[in-house]
Amino acid sequence: MLDENKRLAKRALDEVFSRGNLQTIDEIFHSDFINHEAGPHTPSGRDGLKVTVPWLRSSFSDLRYEVEDAIAEGDRVVLRVISRGRQTGEFMGFPATGKEFAAKQIHVYRIVGGKILEHWAVRDDLGQGIQLGLIPASQAMPSSSAPVAPQPIDSAFDTRLLGRPLVSTAQVPVGGGVILSEKHVVVTQSEAGRFRAFTSTCTHLGCAVAEVSEGRIKCPCHGSQFAIYDGSVVHGPAARALPAYEVKVVGGEVTIAGKDQSGAAPPTAQ
Repeated sequence: MLDENKRLAKRALDEVFSRGNLQTIDEIFHSDFINHEAGPHTPSGRDGLKVTVPWLRSSFSDLRYEVEDAIAEGDRVVLRVISRGRQTGEFMGFPATGKEFAAKQIHVYRIVGGKILEHWAVRDDLGQGIQLGLIPASQAMPSSSAPVAPQPIDSAFDTRLLGRPLVSTAQVPVGGGVILSEKHVVVTQSEAGRFRAFTSTCTHLGCAVAEVSEGRIKCPCHGSQFAIYDGSVVHGPAARALPAYEVKVVGGEVTIAGKDQSGAAPPTAQ
């Protein structure tokens, strides 16, 4: 029975994630399956896997999992693996880099009645992001053990945007915002005529935010959320607000005027 459970857990990685066989999901996952690692806006059950697997495979080619240890006891199977792949598609708002990664992961499965009922995981997402060039290694791995000071806003300020129009005011919904992926900026309008602009890079691990809704700027990686009013953290794990730009409205366009270090309430459009 324990050996069969191991084989079942390995099929989840090999047949479903590596090969993209969605039919296997209904075969080996329980109808009441719970994925404790599902993203904040992804269903936790089998339907969530049917969304996650194609999305992941669209970002990475040659996706595979090398099992280094398989441990089974009771109704649990633990797999220690190396996940490998090459980023050949957009991932979390970042364009394809063509770079390869090899990241350590641990997957825990609870198997009941010959099917996977629950899943937990520990993944080296930070190491993967560094290998792909999505997270600067110099910022992710400080050279000393001293406490890391908050990143100054100047390090996120792109002087190339100074004086340049970002987006038409008509394109920014009141109570919401728009993400300008190519400029790495998110522009919001918390109230009519009150515009703000922030870096679109999450302050947790450097992922790109992907959604503005319900008065919040949302990162899909680990669920961090920021207020559209001032970029402050509404929901962790991020601990720092999004760095902000000072903006003004010129000719119906939201334009970068400089860097905003005050953290004050959003300026009224001029």
